[in-house]
Amino acid sequence: MLTVIYWDCVPSRILKIADNLQKHVSVLPVPTFADIAKHEQAQGVCAVVVGFDGISFDKISASICKLKTLVCLPIFVVSESPMPQDNHLPDDVFCCVPSCVDQLGEKIKKIVLGRSPKEMSSAIMPAFLGKSAAIQTVIQQVALYAPYNNPVLILGETGTGKELVARALHENSRRKGKPFVPINCSSIPETLIESELFGTVKGAFTDAIYRNGAFSRASTGSLFLDELGSMSLTVQPRLLRVLESGEFLRVGGEKTEKSDFRLISASCRNPMDLSDAGLFRHDLMFRISDLVIVIPPLRERREDIIELAYYFCAELSMNHAELTENALEKLYCHHWPGNARELRTVIARACVHTKDGLITEQEIIFHSQFKNVLKDSPLG
Repeated sequence: MLTVIYWDCVPSRILKIADNLQKHVSVLPVPTFADIAKHEQAQGVCAVVVGFDGISFDKISASICKLKTLVCLPIFVVSESPMPQDNHLPDDVFCCVPSCVDQLGEKIKKIVLGRSPKEMSSAIMPAFLGKSAAIQTVIQQVALYAPYNNPVLILGETGTGKELVARALHENSRRKGKPFVPINCSSIPETLIESELFGTVKGAFTDAIYRNGAFSRASTGSLFLDELGSMSLTVQPRLLRVLESGEFLRVGGEKTEKSDFRLISASCRNPMDLSDAGLFRHDLMFRISDLVIVIPPLRERREDIIELAYYFCAELSMNHAELTENALEKLYCHHWPGNARELRTVIARACVHTKDGLITEQEIIFHSQFKNVLKDSPLG
């Protein structure tokens, strides 16, 4: 169930407002105004309700502006103080007088869940959907870093869209239209990673042929090394040399070659931590991280879950399925360990199971529900 954080400086109305809110959402009361920010990341929290007494609007405005710098959630202000039309409150701040709290819970759900699917699906890239401050920072960083040739390190959990950000950096750079070469370092065996990166000459080993590696293919364009943190310590010195000089030798070759590429790397394990643990060279870590972009997990930008859900539903549904309010609420309250990739899979599954073009909470099936499905079953 959706949850709202509630603080009020008027004790006599706390019970009434909480009772009204609980018809639509769960209520998490906090004892002090300062406690609001401490609970923003609690599971299912979707909004903040704050109640003031008859203090002036200027004082209310100052308190709300301060709170908005600490939380990214919509804020609903309950106060008897008249709110001027030109109130200059931040975006996502809504005002309500105590006599109208009967409709407040319904209004909260409508604002959090009732966004236009058409509006959501108009964005170019699903990982960039959303109004959260965290994802807006990522977008701003992509726009700022794209024109430069400096190496970029993208950090984020699995499923957050690191390759999508890498492609955006390439497509908004002067190298647009040139090769974009993605290499997943964790999926290539250690015995093959050098030939994949540097290329080979005929006879370098049994059945070896003359073959261009990733550095050659990415020349004039961008090389994206995904999961760079998994690269072995034996290969890292050779990578460092290429980054410093642009020069490399093919496996089995003797002729030095050059490549003009921009390095974009990504990892779900922070190379800085790996470096401290002796698993990643310090000098290489400094070389790949001129610029750093951190993609926040979906659970830390819950206000974007609904937009992503609408986008994936429009993309994957064959019969233009719609999401019910209960389905949206279930999606919002999930922890999303697999981030946007997991969300896309859940929506794809729901689109297959839906009847009459309406996705209900029964069609929202999370991977955790399959965890113990074979636990008591005999093998074979």
